[in-house]
Order: sequence, then C-alpha cells, then structure tokens
Amino acid sequence: MNYEDLNLIIRKNFPPYTHKYKSGNIITITEKYLNHFVEVIQELDDECFKVIKKNAIINNLKYQNAQIIKALDLFLSGEVIEYYTLIYDTYFNGKNEIKNVYFKTIPKNSPFFRLRENSLPNKNFKYNEMFHIPFEEVRRTGNQRFSLSGYPSLYLGNSTYICWEELSRPSIEKSNFSVLRNEREIRMFDITPPFVVGKEDDILRFPLGISSAIKFTDSQFPFKSEYLIPQAIFYSLLRFNKIDVLEHSHIYKLDGIMYKSPLVGEELLFSDDNQMYNYVFPVSRIEDSGFCPELKKLFTVSESKTFNDIWLKYPQLVFDPSPDELKDEYEFSIFHIIEKFLKGKTVKKHDLD
Repeated sequence: MNYEDLNLIIRKNFPPYTHKYKSGNIITITEKYLNHFVEVIQELDDECFKVIKKNAIINNLKYQNAQIIKALDLFLSGEVIEYYTLIYDTYFNGKNEIKNVYFKTIPKNSPFFRLRENSLPNKNFKYNEMFHIPFEEVRRTGNQRFSLSGYPSLYLGNSTYICWEELSRPSIEKSNFSVLRNEREIRMFDITPPFVVGKEDDILRFPLGISSAIKFTDSQFPFKSEYLIPQAIFYSLLRFNKIDVLEHSHIYKLDGIMYKSPLVGEELLFSDDNQMYNYVFPVSRIEDSGFCPELKKLFTVSESKTFNDIWLKYPQLVFDPSPDELKDEYEFSIFHIIEKFLKGKTVKKHDLD
C-alpha cells in the first residue's frame, strides 16, 4: 500500500472525516479507531518510510494510543489530576519530542473570521462585541470541545462558512461577521490530521487528531465524553504557558490550538477541507472586567457586518462576478463574498486597547 491508498482509507474510516460509531463507551470507541489506524499503517509499503523506520513509527503510534486510552481511563476512574497530567507529560513536556510534530506558525496579518448571531435581523454588534466574552460575563462561558467552563477563549475560523456551521447555521439576516488579523506571527498547537499524508511526521499526528475529533454524543447533553482528550489538551496548553515557558528561556509560548472541524465528516454545503479550520485562543488569566491584555495586543478586529450591509451598499460584489473567472463553487457563495468584503480596505479595523 502506498500513500495514495492510505489517504483514501483515512478519509473513509477515521475522524474527523467520518464518524462510524454513533454510541458506546468512549474508551471502546477510541480504541477501535486508534488500533485500526495502527493496522492500516502496518500495511504501508516499507518504501514510504525514508526518514524514520517503519518500526519506530509503529512503536510511536502504539505509545501515543496507550497514553490516550490510559488518560480516558484515569478520568472515568475519578483520577482527574492524573488524567490531565498524563496528557501534559505526553504532548507538552519539554523532555518529550512528540510535541514538535504539532507545532505550527501562522504568518503575521493572516485573516481569521468570527460570527455572532444577533437577536434582531440587520442589527450590528460593536467591534469589541466580536471579541471573546468579557471577563465580567464569564458566567456565560460553557463547556466546549476545546474549552473549560468558566475560562473564556476567543474562537475563530479560517472561513465565515465554518463559523456558520459551528453555530448550527444561524439566520444569515441575524449573523454578524468580522475579520481579525494577528499583529505578529502566531504559534499554534496544531492537531489537524493532514489532509494528504506524504511523510512520516504526518502519520504521527493522527492519534491525537483522531481522538480529539470523535463525535457521537447528542448535542442536548451537557457532558460529552468525546471532549475529554481535547479539554485535556486545552488544560495542558495553559499549563505549558505557565510552567515550561517561564522555566526555559528558549521555549516560546503557544498562542492557541488549531484543529479541523469534526463537522467535516457530515453533509455540508461545501466539501473543500481548506474552509474547515477552527482556532481557539485562551485568555492568559481571568481579570475582573474587560478583555485579555495579551489577546488585545495580538489581534485587530474589524467592524461587524451583516450580509445586507454588503449587498445593499456594494451590489456589484454579489451580482457582478463572471462564472468564467470563478475557480470553484465556494466562490459563488455568500460566504466568499462576505470574506472578500471584510478583507477589503473599506471596512474599518480597530485595536482593542
């Protein structure tokens, strides 16, 4: 089996691209996915392993799998501190080199998008209302895949479309969109499974990528066991920034977590994986009021816009494009038009200081 065959198998069998198991115990479900992935890699041709030997890759995968399953078992046994500590030691501890395959930098001035649904159509939020939940309203922070209740974060997407999907397709008339841009290079912990596997390091990213993207619990329930590994990663990142960065001058702070939306495995309007990335930027600490000083320095935020703001004032953006010049179906969409407008010079950008 070559890499081309492997990529086809991955998309048919593993999260976030597919969710085969709709119910059951989180340990059993995670074990099935992770053990199956090892079996698939064992069938990969030896010629595919040019930098790291095949046995070393298999052993690394088995080690990660065992640590992930043990962490889940610790939580379900009531050993919560040990559960967090195990994930931290496995993926963030300075002595462990596994973490290096998950580090990614994003260039300065990259566009990130945010969506909020307003209570009334065509009503705009102020630009600072498009940032994270202010500290004085921390009681509103809920339990999400990459978050802890009571600890605010800034949630962004690489497209307005994935923001819309993540909020369960809110009314376009009530949707406010903003673009945020980073004022410096951003350092991320990227657990996105590679869309195309082509080298050994790509393979090593899958145990955490798979176990963080499992989706099977009905959204109506407050506790979702598939959130256990992502939330342990979130906690570990906070601990890494508080301990490792302070103790070692050569280690840089990680600004946030990057992951591919688990919704990519469902029936969506668009199938382009490049539109499906989510970002979580946790606050550095909780203050009495306002916003995180570090995140305020990191981002500028645009005025919020509704779709009506755009097409009523600039109808040529909606009606003018020639189909002959369009590259794919996404460029026909409302979401592409909104992104194009937000990134333009006519939309005011604001510092949050």
